[in-house]
Amino acid sequence: MRFIHTADWHLGHKLHNQSRHEEHKVFLEWLVERAVEHEIDALLIAGDVFDTPNPPAESLKLLYEFLHSLNQAAPHVQVVIIGGNHDSAHRLEAPQRLLKLFNVHVIGGMPPQSALDFDRLLVPIRNRDSKQVAWVVAVPYLRPSDLPNITPRPDNYLVEGVRAVYQHALERVKQRRRAGEGVIVMGHCYMASSTLSEDSERKILGNHQNALPVDLFPMDVSYVALGHLHLAQSLNGVEKIRYSGSPLALSLTERHYQHQVALIELSETEVKADPELRADVAPLPSVPEEYTRVEFQSFTPLYTPKGVEMIRIPDSHGGGLSVDEALKAIEALPDRDERVPQWRRPFLHVCVALEQTTPQLKSLIFKALKDKQPRLSRLQVIRTQKEQSGGLSLPAHHLNELNHERVFRLRWERQNPDTGLPDEVLDAFNTLLTEVQEGGDER
Repeated sequence: MRFIHTADWHLGHKLHNQSRHEEHKVFLEWLVERAVEHEIDALLIAGDVFDTPNPPAESLKLLYEFLHSLNQAAPHVQVVIIGGNHDSAHRLEAPQRLLKLFNVHVIGGMPPQSALDFDRLLVPIRNRDSKQVAWVVAVPYLRPSDLPNITPRPDNYLVEGVRAVYQHALERVKQRRRAGEGVIVMGHCYMASSTLSEDSERKILGNHQNALPVDLFPMDVSYVALGHLHLAQSLNGVEKIRYSGSPLALSLTERHYQHQVALIELSETEVKADPELRADVAPLPSVPEEYTRVEFQSFTPLYTPKGVEMIRIPDSHGGGLSVDEALKAIEALPDRDERVPQWRRPFLHVCVALEQTTPQLKSLIFKALKDKQPRLSRLQVIRTQKEQSGGLSLPAHHLNELNHERVFRLRWERQNPDTGLPDEVLDAFNTLLTEVQEGGDER
């Protein structure tokens, strides 16, 4: 079988208040074409379909029009969607009964512990010949409240709670699958040894100490389709455990990165049953000594259409130009082409370093950009101050330019200049931050 793994669409996303709607529309039209071209059997969307729990109506419409277009172009393709940390589980699942008519299965969130049904996370997958060849274990983003109580409570109870959920789900699919059927695991989580995209990903389950280990997934699964991180990557060199990455650049730091979706091929492989190892099917006595099993065959990146160009002045991070230097750099930008629609014009981030307030700065920048092709998405001012002792220029931080963790670090350093920020304190802060950020999200 062949399927496409994608995640982190963030429909409704705005880059400094600039809409990305048309870019997402182009991507989704492209995705339908790739599904037909590569004759896929399934599409797996591993969370963060929307950018906010309460997405705008145009983003909801975009998703449903895409699902309809895909079903019209390739009726046999099964779609499995799990909720991410940006999604509202209830809103994602609300049209589930209607979406099933289009071969779409949605698991927005975990049910309460009192009504926990792991069968709900299992989706049988058929190939284009209508033969059932695999099961998808579709585990949505797990909030701390979704995790089972483990007694005695382990030191890293968040990690062990997530492990327990996956173990229960995998045990359940083990009881239901037939010999030879593959197992595809989906998750929206932060794994250890992975690479984050700066400025565009929210920490989940606290801090780095709660990063999930790769051994969460048994190596006899066919594939693990992950979401949350925006840079496509495999984990520890294991090709079948993979983040697909986001299809669009969601922050300026991703502007030079080529985004993608993952085309995955599974094939039948002759294997021998080993009674000494954990049985990969149940009941064990029914498994012949030799049989075929659906296993990972290949990964192919499908590079998504390049979104709107992003330009930063200066191009490198960490500093700003003087006003005169910034104006000179703007002068070198291409002139406006009236044939190019507004949404196609490049995003421009201008960073200026000032020692004192310059009231006319914004008007100077806008005037310089009047006949230029890029549109200003952000004007960042880095204020500098002279150190009395050495005359060095040091940046003065602005609250709206810092993330929550950076503000906390600065506050800690001010109050505790002689001691560094302990990991356990930072972990406690990020855990509390996660609870606050997600506390208002309707489930």
